[in-house]
Amino acid sequence: MYKVEDYESKIIEEKKFTALIKPGDRIFLSSGPSIPARAAKIITTSEKLTGYDLEVIQVVSTQDYFTEEASSQRTYRYKTFHSGERGVIETDEGKKDFYPSNLLEIPYIFATRTIDIDVAIITVSPPDRRGFMNLGVAIDTADAVIKNAALVIAEVNPNVPITYGDSLIHVDQVDHVILSDEPLGERERKPYDNLQDRIGWNVSNLIQDGSTIVMHVGRIFDAIAKHLQNKKNLGILTNVVSDWVIDLVEAGTISMERKREQGGLISTSYCYGTKELYDYVDNNPLFGFYPIAVLANPIEIRRISKLISIMNVEKIDITAANVLVFAGDDLLSGYESKFNFAAGTAYSGSGKVIFALKSVDKNGDSNIVISHDQNLDRVRSTLSVARYVVTEYGVASLFGKSIRERALSVIEVAHP
Repeated sequence: MYKVEDYESKIIEEKKFTALIKPGDRIFLSSGPSIPARAAKIITTSEKLTGYDLEVIQVVSTQDYFTEEASSQRTYRYKTFHSGERGVIETDEGKKDFYPSNLLEIPYIFATRTIDIDVAIITVSPPDRRGFMNLGVAIDTADAVIKNAALVIAEVNPNVPITYGDSLIHVDQVDHVILSDEPLGERERKPYDNLQDRIGWNVSNLIQDGSTIVMHVGRIFDAIAKHLQNKKNLGILTNVVSDWVIDLVEAGTISMERKREQGGLISTSYCYGTKELYDYVDNNPLFGFYPIAVLANPIEIRRISKLISIMNVEKIDITAANVLVFAGDDLLSGYESKFNFAAGTAYSGSGKVIFALKSVDKNGDSNIVISHDQNLDRVRSTLSVARYVVTEYGVASLFGKSIRERALSVIEVAHP
């Protein structure tokens, strides 16, 4: 039986925390907005860790704790499965390391101890009266890491929302506790432009009532969500939700009738946005948070009827055989995780995979090209999954068409 004294006996201060870390340790930190901020600051600034040659691993990086500007003590090597545009540059410059793994492989890598974790530091809520702590808005691979790390430290933070799904760990599962009141990492919600608004309208016309949709983070998804507010009985299945989900829930769009395994409600692994979003998911049973390998498994996804996966890309060729992903959204930052959902959608039979993009770039050059001859490291094959291409000029339907017919359809939605 849980006793408060059991929890309190595990609380340690910075001096004990740094004493637990040994030279050469491989340290895992929970990801995205739920990074254990106090622990990250100690690791990057403590003189006691100077020369320790640590490895620091995160699945998703959204904060700047491990940049050269933020680190007074460069005592570690930072490694990630997943990064933003800045991370791409730093990896190219040799300042960070990248693990090129499929999304579904990541938990298995930790479960088999292929990457052996010496210290896992996980952000959680304070324990409830039964000793359960909540992982909040970032579930990803926490379960696999906690079960296999040599030492588990919980960074307990009252700012962590209480979420439903596979979000609980018990005080008995952690060895030590450090206390923090750092705010969760936020993403500013930026306004979308008129072209994105028109794209959102065109995409919305492909979505029927009762569909389950896969959306991600970005202004184009805010625009799509605006035009979905008159739909009914929608479900959300994705690796990450952002503030657009509030609009859909408040409009009464989200399904209460279908069970989660049927594609109803909202299922995700991450939540990344403003504080308003974090407050909104707090104690909200509409949202279920699950390990990413569970959500993004194409074998499971294909069982959901009327599944629609929406992907934003920078450029696409006229046959929709290949796309150019955004510089901040290539293998290092999530295109492949999105593609897992697209593959499962395509295999579902009744699913639709939609590629959305502006017809021209900021220089006025067409985003619909004959072939990709630049930035080839960001080109990805999509021939087997692309069903629709959407621009501000309309919708190109590709399903069941020959290469020639596909090209003619895509050209029709290009800039005149």
